Amino acid sequence: MSATLDVVIVTHNSCKVLSTCLDNLNNSHIHSIYIIDNASSDSINDLTIQSSVANKITLIKNPNNLGFSKAVSLGVKLSNAEHVLILNPDCNVTETFIKNVIECHNFGADVVCPKKLFNLDGNEMAGFIQNPSTVIMCIQVLEFKLSHQKKLPALLGKFFHFSSQLLIKGITSLEKNLTPEWYWPNGACFSIKREMYLRTGGLPDEYFMYNEDVEFGYHLTKANCIYAMTNDSLYHENQGGSNISSESRMRLILESHQIYLSREKKQFKKIGGGIR
Repeated sequence: MSATLDVVIVTHNSCKVLSTCLDNLNNSHIHSIYIIDNASSDSINDLTIQSSVANKITLIKNPNNLGFSKAVSLGVKLSNAEHVLILNPDCNVTETFIKNVIECHNFGADVVCPKKLFNLDGNEMAGFIQNPSTVIMCIQVLEFKLSHQKKLPALLGKFFHFSSQLLIKGITSLEKNLTPEWYWPNGACFSIKREMYLRTGGLPDEYFMYNEDVEFGYHLTKANCIYAMTNDSLYHENQGGSNISSESRMRLILESHQIYLSREKKQFKKIGGGIR
């Protein structure tokens, strides 16, 4: 029996990229598409009505911006399929990828990711990513805080940035010889068995945006989740799906780093894991 697949997309003023994303979901393997709109001010209603997959779309409009984690969990709970593809509105899937996802689930995978995501700037990001270094996170948080101190001389700020980048490269080089503790599925695009999502508590809603998928990887590995990676490379506009300033985005990253670091100290334990 073929696996069933629903799609959950969280949007916030994402109409400029969502139309293309939806057109690529015109696939017979996809049963329903749940769009969770986080208090957008764009023309999301018109877009969904005019979409080529309008008959599959259920649009949920939140009066307030719930953040990514809570919105995804809302969509997963509304879905009825055995598996759910969680997808950013600026990520474009292919028919081959959907087919490969179905096949991986049929062979028993709980979570399926593409091999990599790329954008037109030449930047690439893996579908499964090794858990981050908390030391590097601390350095990034400190650098961000110092760079936004108005009294900090510009030259000193540049020196600290240069020094921190060298330190990060050194730490990354040393960690290549260490056994990774767990892998996390890139939140821009991954398919998961609905029962596994609910059993592990889903994306932690302590995070508004960023790092929720990192911690989720820990809980998935702890639950003996079976991962699979397809050989697909998918286009992802990379932070182009939401109309927020770079300054606001950086502050969200800083806040999520601080939440992750505080939670890592309290609950994360050493575990073994990897891609199966």
